[in-house]
Amino acid sequence: MLLIGFVSIILLGTETRAQSSDGSTKIGVLVNGDAYNIDWTKALDSYEVINPSVKNFLVKQYDWNMQERLYRYKPDYCIVSGGLPDILLQVPFPTIINAYQHLINRLKEHDIKPIIIKILPVSGYPVINMKIQSLNRLIEDVAIQNEIPCFSADSSMLINGELDKTLTIDSMILNPRGQELFVTNIRNQINNYFLLQSGYTAPKTTMENLVSEGIKDILRKSPKTVEIVMLGNSITAGADWNKLLKRQDVRNAGQGGYTSGQMLWYIDLCVLAPKPKVCFMMAGINDLFNDLPPSLIYQNQIKIIEMLSSHRIKPIVQLTLHVRGDKEMNKRIDKMNEVLTRYCKENSIFYIDLNQQLSDENGLKDEYTTDGVHLTAEAYAIWALVLNDLLKNNINN
Repeated sequence: MLLIGFVSIILLGTETRAQSSDGSTKIGVLVNGDAYNIDWTKALDSYEVINPSVKNFLVKQYDWNMQERLYRYKPDYCIVSGGLPDILLQVPFPTIINAYQHLINRLKEHDIKPIIIKILPVSGYPVINMKIQSLNRLIEDVAIQNEIPCFSADSSMLINGELDKTLTIDSMILNPRGQELFVTNIRNQINNYFLLQSGYTAPKTTMENLVSEGIKDILRKSPKTVEIVMLGNSITAGADWNKLLKRQDVRNAGQGGYTSGQMLWYIDLCVLAPKPKVCFMMAGINDLFNDLPPSLIYQNQIKIIEMLSSHRIKPIVQLTLHVRGDKEMNKRIDKMNEVLTRYCKENSIFYIDLNQQLSDENGLKDEYTTDGVHLTAEAYAIWALVLNDLLKNNINN
């Protein structure tokens, strides 16, 4: 599975580049509007840059005469970004998204790996920013569906979700300082991506050490015989699953505050080692709270599923629960759940959507949450009924 959109890695001062077989890396740059003003050869001086961009082109026009402009140079990767001019000219979103998909297909046909950079917000134009936000979500969906990286490049550039006006000359066009930050963000994202693609990871001992307290807690509370594992965060940790499921063989591998990545750090010792028959997993809400990109969350979720399956443990995906009274967060949760549901359907993975029982139009129902996120005893009882029914009618057979 291709790594998509991993941004939360510390480089410790090391710059890493991907390399083709002859020792160099060629990167194409396809941008429009303000991004055209940047000297990309200088900005990405660690790489060999091919820049076929045309400032006035809309995204649908990117593919014009690309054989001469890009393909004949055979770059390894191509950065693709654009959409603000299209929004200002009121190009319909389906036209823009279809153009992105067409371009991705064409790049792949020429063995060029696309890297998508999302559109920067602007300053002082809330309606335009709403459109940018909506288009970025659609662009990210396309990236996820095509298993290609999709990054934001707005670190240290936003104030309350808008572009910092001091980084612009007119609320939209970046000034030199804004360009410098934008370029630095893109360079860091590209370097991070190549670092991970090259096989970078922390030693297993380091990862397990970083979650050692969680591992101790899980193992200390676990029954000796483990047939079922409940993998998750504090929402999972908050229940006595042996009591709820009327069993003595359930290990609660939920840990408060843990992200999907941290679950992967302890999955070997706490989930795979006891060789259970079934693992119910719920992961993602803490990732969203920490602003990890949905594409990374998806990649981690799929890795958990694949690790369980490869160890002959039946994965049961529990979609992330809504929160109470936060419409924006619930939109993000729904989008994350939608992508994961599609994967489960395509790969015949059991999944459960407890939001059908526990949520209304405002998220978790008042009677089912103690603080807007965590659950009441009544909610856990409903959850347990769903699991018991699944165990009785499907898993045990």
